[in-house]
Amino acid sequence: MEIEIKAIDFKTNAEAIEYAYPLQVARYELRRGSGGAGRWRGGDGLYREIELLAAACHGHTHGRSHPEVTVATCWDADRLDLGRVGIEPHSDYLCTAEARRPETIAAAHGRALAWLELRDRKR
Repeated sequence: MEIEIKAIDFKTNAEAIEYAYPLQVARYELRRGSGGAGRWRGGDGLYREIELLAAACHGHTHGRSHPEVTVATCWDADRLDLGRVGIEPHSDYLCTAEARRPETIAAAHGRALAWLELRDRKR
């Protein structure tokens, strides 16, 4: 699924969009000549083509694995963080070989437990 956003907001860069939302910026460029004609011509606008990682969102909860590495990595990152809600990640539900490694699971779970401990101390 592709959506098109035409905006003049140069403040939001591609990295910020991709970090904050399940989106991938496919094209990010100036729209030359878009400022209009006339004595007080405006500045050029911005053209952004953003692809929604729909597969990642759609299969996030129930998907077992995904052939697209970006989607698989997204799912793994979230599943490795399940310790924050009291669930220990299991390799059967992870997509990539790196995420399924016992060392990776142990490190991620240890980080989540440390986070829980810090959170509980602040309460």
